[in-house]
Amino acid sequence: MSENYKFPKISPMNNTIMYYVDINQDEDVNIACSRAKSAFEQWRKKSVRERIKILKTFCNLIEKNKDLIINTICEDISKPQCEAETEVIESQDIINYYTSLDYSEIEEYSEIQLNQELWKNKKSYYKYEPIGVYAVMKPWNYPFEMAIWSLIPILIAGNTVVFKPSEYSTKTGLLLNELLNNSGMPEGVFNLVQGDSSTGELLINNKNIDAISFTGSTKVGKLISETNKKSIKKLNLELGGSDYALVLEDCDIELAISGLLWGAFSNAGQVCVATEKILVHEKIYNKFKNRFIEEANKLEIGKDISPLITKGKLEDTIALINEALGRNCNILTGGHKYDELPYDKGNYLQPTIIECHDKEYMNSLLELFAPLVYISSFKDIDEAIKLINNSKFGLGCSIWTSNIEMYSNILNDLQVGMLWINEVNLPFPQVPWLGRKESSFGFNLSKNAVYDAMNLKVINNDFSNTKREWWYPYK
Repeated sequence: MSENYKFPKISPMNNTIMYYVDINQDEDVNIACSRAKSAFEQWRKKSVRERIKILKTFCNLIEKNKDLIINTICEDISKPQCEAETEVIESQDIINYYTSLDYSEIEEYSEIQLNQELWKNKKSYYKYEPIGVYAVMKPWNYPFEMAIWSLIPILIAGNTVVFKPSEYSTKTGLLLNELLNNSGMPEGVFNLVQGDSSTGELLINNKNIDAISFTGSTKVGKLISETNKKSIKKLNLELGGSDYALVLEDCDIELAISGLLWGAFSNAGQVCVATEKILVHEKIYNKFKNRFIEEANKLEIGKDISPLITKGKLEDTIALINEALGRNCNILTGGHKYDELPYDKGNYLQPTIIECHDKEYMNSLLELFAPLVYISSFKDIDEAIKLINNSKFGLGCSIWTSNIEMYSNILNDLQVGMLWINEVNLPFPQVPWLGRKESSFGFNLSKNAVYDAMNLKVINNDFSNTKREWWYPYK
């Protein structure tokens, strides 16, 4: 290993240094990528069944080390224990799903039916093949689960990996690396580099990288896309979100309040599909608003609301809240750093609800990633749909109604990748996770994610000995 710089990992709970992260340099990244390249031929030749057997062992190791994983997540990012436990449970669900599927079509040539009257001597087949070495870069907000989302289908497909966890959750990444490499994984199949954005830049530009899977901000995703123009690597980018919720006049108000409270404030709003903007029909707006404020004020700092990941993020969020006051908005609750013992030294923001009468301003906001939600009323559903569609983001939207059939136009017209009806922010391993516009390029989850991590090869043949009539010379 080369001599590395160090990144101080600061605790969100009290802003003390927890540990130092090595900032891997070019030599370290080259070694990891070369190892992955060398291991690729061996890994790709293993049967899918052999790969799955190793991943099942990995899943068993997760179960045996469940408490350790949960504690490590909690220590790394100060997430409530129940949320960290959910992260581990969902990770196991994802692995169990992928390892239970039939992948026989991956290892066999599949025939494509041609028009035999026109092409009577022709046969065409297709086959899936692994791409090569994947650079996988995942965020800190779900440091274990988000890695699992991408890694499992990529590995089942026969690719090798160089994984860079976020510098804000490196300890969780190191634990994942240890468990995966103790599961019987051949040497070099799964490799870890650690560091900040400079290490990530070295990784995506390495000559041995064939594909990139990234989850993070739209800003960084755009930089990766620009960089990729030089080499045309396979990209899978899950980027920022700024999700709306539509609360319709016929909804169960208490159900909507309960769901959106969790959708807006779980993990301190540090979720790509967090509910950041709520549009409520004017007929029920005041009732909804008053009850939503009432319930938000019951949330407990440290128990329900975790700290923001850095002090800088807290300061930026407070500045954004203050800016809103000059944009025809008013703070309904919260809006300040939480300063009471024992949380006064942490990056805790009171759960904040801002009423915004300038919908265009609300729509111009970047991803908040904080326990902060904007709320406004609407009268005309078509106007609400237009507002949502004018956003440059298009990840998800939740709709709250007692009769979705009355509003089928909403399902057809909203330009987002995912819709939840009377639910919010919930992933399923069987269902693709995707967005539109600046929120996504590619997708995660579902069986199709395995095929997306592969190249498609087509074989066309003709064993007849007759000269083709369309060859030269022309008649």
